[in-house]
Amino acid sequence: MEQYLYRKKAIDFLLGRNVSMLMSGKGLENKAVILHVIRELVQERFLTESVLVVSSSQAILGCWREKLEKWDHQHTLRTGFIHGSDAEKKRLLERKADLYFITHDGLAWFEKTGIFPFTHVVVDQFGLYSNPKSARFKRFQRFRRNIQYLVVLSSLGAMNRPLDLWAQMYLLDGGERLEERRAGFLERYFFYTGSGENKDRYCDREMKQGAAERIRRNLSDICFMSDAEYALAAEYRRCCNAYVTMDGKEYSKYKMVGQEMLPEFGEKAGSQICTEAVMIRRMQVANGILYGNNGEIHRIHERKTEELKRLLMECMGVSVVIVHWFRHEREVIREKVQKLCVAESEGDIRRWKIQKGAALLVSAAEWSKRSNISVGAEVIIWFSLPWDTGLYERVNEELANGKNATVYRILTRNTIDEELAENISNRAEQRKKLAGIRNGGS
Repeated sequence: MEQYLYRKKAIDFLLGRNVSMLMSGKGLENKAVILHVIRELVQERFLTESVLVVSSSQAILGCWREKLEKWDHQHTLRTGFIHGSDAEKKRLLERKADLYFITHDGLAWFEKTGIFPFTHVVVDQFGLYSNPKSARFKRFQRFRRNIQYLVVLSSLGAMNRPLDLWAQMYLLDGGERLEERRAGFLERYFFYTGSGENKDRYCDREMKQGAAERIRRNLSDICFMSDAEYALAAEYRRCCNAYVTMDGKEYSKYKMVGQEMLPEFGEKAGSQICTEAVMIRRMQVANGILYGNNGEIHRIHERKTEELKRLLMECMGVSVVIVHWFRHEREVIREKVQKLCVAESEGDIRRWKIQKGAALLVSAAEWSKRSNISVGAEVIIWFSLPWDTGLYERVNEELANGKNATVYRILTRNTIDEELAENISNRAEQRKKLAGIRNGGS
């Protein structure tokens, strides 16, 4: 019920104004809210023929596509992904669609061609536009004058980084709410604490007393922030699946992996031990990182590491813990993710707790050795799932340590990942039923 009220409130807010920012906690179905708004604009109110959604390629092919598939009432939306060569992009635009997708960097093609046929635009991951000196910011600023209806999505954690808000809000209202110039914004809301002449440095700024409340109040008419009661009710130990998909060649490797092991088992090729060995190798391929017989690491794909980076970008400003199952995955994740603290000792965890902006990487298999240390994660991201559903639940409970954590599971479609996730869900349902019986329920 709380989620329904939240979505209705958000939809009414976005439809009630031409420019708005949706800033809310994780797991509150924000993309479903946006799809409802788009259908209303295109098919109910006939205010536009099409809407452009700007997002990352991982999000477009992952969570956006998942939401389009999940919500039956949205299936009437005709969609198109603007990518490929110049000729392919033009052909895609000529095909009539209600909803077009393009990547953030893909906007450069519109700038190059001088074509921008959209008056209604949605921008996902708007925190990417927080640097007013970046080419991305300047490019979008040039398009802004042609946009009549604009919705941007940002995380609630953005309020914890107020210095990044000026550029984002400037693209929305031209400086009406947070000063026309960034220097004026800094002077009004921050003290300069440095000793040098470069007063533009972020690290030498400290917020004035009451500044955060004034910023929030100034943005209240344009920025929808989720009410605490809705966020808490929806996010408590909320589990969200983030799906990735392998291409045909990668999926062929997944189907074939483990077959080369069968001769080693001989007559025991159909035994439980053989089956488990094959499944373990398939788990590794689904994760994109296969551990070879001689100890070498084979990179099969980077779908999960790219999705992990996308999730981390959306979760900026909150405490994030990444959990992996296979030991050899640690170095690959360490290589791909910036600002990462690897939990190899209790000291690593204590150092992470005082760092800002870093994610903590832990091994599910090794966590029990140091589970006595309080973590208090707000977001838990499972890069790879374990066989043991009980271990999965214990690790989540210990990492959250009483906080209303949101749990993400990065799953590769049409692989053993989905079976592991289903086993976890079935166990959770069984526990709920058992709890109901113990409490006198039916």
